[in-house]
Parts: sequence; structure tokens; C-alpha cells
Amino acid sequence: MKNKEKLLGYWKKSSKMDFEAARDLFKSKKYPHCLFFAHVSVEKLLKALYVKTKDEYSPITHNLLLLAKESGLELSDLQVEQLAEINTFNIEARYPDEKFKFYKKCTLQFTKKYIKIIEETLSWLKKKL
Repeated sequence: MKNKEKLLGYWKKSSKMDFEAARDLFKSKKYPHCLFFAHVSVEKLLKALYVKTKDEYSPITHNLLLLAKESGLELSDLQVEQLAEINTFNIEARYPDEKFKFYKKCTLQFTKKYIKIIEETLSWLKKKL
């Protein structure tokens, strides 16, 4: 792959910026948007891992479980469960039929719990890169 290092750098930097935005949104109590950006930050590190392991462009998808599988990651049952839940932060935040259910779900406690899980996931993924 021709610009592999540049592409890896893009995904890593972009992921970091999105998680910083998630933190800012958390401080502003905009929990659904916080979780949306946190999801995107995980997605981007998974795309970086895909590029690193496959030596090709990542698939155009927001599905974290698919990206993890295609990248060759071995996930525990707990990680699969967590990534499946984090996946909903992207999809449900975008579609009006589910939006209000998602917004109601995004309490302070729920958001705190998943920000911690996402921070741990990001740290784990960075070690793989």
C-alpha cells in the first residue's frame, strides 16, 4: 500500500480529535453526541488496525464488530458485547425513529460507564497499533 504510514497517522490523529470532542460534549452534558463521537473514535482506530494488518484501505462501514473481525482481532465475549452496544451509538443517533429512545438512554451514569469502556478500548487498540 502506497501511503500506509500517512493513512495510519490520519486514522490515529482523527480518532484522538474525535475522542477529545466526545470529552468536551460530555462536559457540556450533551451525552448522545458525546457517545456518537466516542463511537467514531473507536471506529477510526479499528480502521487504522485494519490498514496495518491487511495493508489495504479499510472497508466503508461503521460496524465496529465487522472492523474488529476483519482486522483479525480476537475479542472476549465481554468485548463483543461492549462493541455491540457501542455500535448502537452510531446507528441510533442518526435515525429519527430511534433517536429519542437513544437520547433517553444516555443518562449521566450510562454515558460515564461507556466513556470509561471506550477509553479502555481505545487504550487496548493503541497497544495493537
